[in-house]
Amino acid sequence: MLVDTGATFSLVPRQYLQELGIEVVREVRFRLADESTVSMPVGRVLMRLDGLEEVVPVVFGPNNATPLLGAIAMEAFLLAPDPVNQRLVPVDGLLK
Repeated sequence: MLVDTGATFSLVPRQYLQELGIEVVREVRFRLADESTVSMPVGRVLMRLDGLEEVVPVVFGPNNATPLLGAIAMEAFLLAPDPVNQRLVPVDGLLK
C-alpha cells in the first residue's frame, strides 16, 4: 500500500474487498485533491500488521486504484511516516 497522510481512510480496489467478503456499511463524501467531492462506499476491515490487529474503515475504490494506507489506520496502529527513510515508525499515543 502507498502511505497517504492526506487520506483520512485507507482505500482498496473494490474487487479485492468484494473477494474478501467485506460489506459496505455506509457512503461517505470525500474531497479530492482537485477540490471536487465524491461519495464512495466504505466498509470495515480487520487489518493485521506486525502481529497487531485493528478494525479500520476502508474505501471501496475503483478496480484500477492504487491501494492507500490512510491516516486513521496509521493512527490505529500508532505509526507515523518517516519520509527520510521511507518507512513507518512507532509513535506514542496521545492523551491531552
